[in-house]
Amino acid sequence: MKRFLFFFLILFTWYMAAMYRLQSLMALAVAEIILLFLLFFLTRYLKKNLTAGFCENRVILKKGEKTGIKIWIENSSVFPVGRYRLEFTRAYKKNEKNFFL
Repeated sequence: MKRFLFFFLILFTWYMAAMYRLQSLMALAVAEIILLFLLFFLTRYLKKNLTAGFCENRVILKKGEKTGIKIWIENSSVFPVGRYRLEFTRAYKKNEKNFFL
């Protein structure tokens, strides 16, 4: 949805620049296109250079028990990262009898 709105903003800016023949709005539209490509490559660069992991190897919990798990995050890129999203997966042994999610 955000991409659609950003593309719409670029097209609208370009349309207004062409309609009123304003070089300043054309420069703004070109800057928005350049920004779009830079943000695309920046996210790929940060995704490659940001690593995360768990501090402990295993945590064993009983059913219904809650806990907090410490994680470490390392940013090896030149640019700082303001926000990030972590996705966790969990796996169980297939042969385990008492298996609860």
